[in-house]
Amino acid sequence: MLGRTPAEEIRRVRLERVKQLLADTDMPIPSVAAASGFGSREYLARAFKQETGLSPRQYRNRIQGRA
Repeated sequence: MLGRTPAEEIRRVRLERVKQLLADTDMPIPSVAAASGFGSREYLARAFKQETGLSPRQYRNRIQGRA
């Protein structure tokens, strides 16, 4: 119905949560990983980079207007 598997939809929702937490909080990356359902910061970093082309830290810096 959505055009993606349940696993792909879960991953999409988790990554959207990561983006929101990175943009709106200063939570450490391991805490962001835990709060969004990723088992580790390494897994989060791989999934996030695959999806966005940026590391979580690079995304946060860019979205929050940091260098």
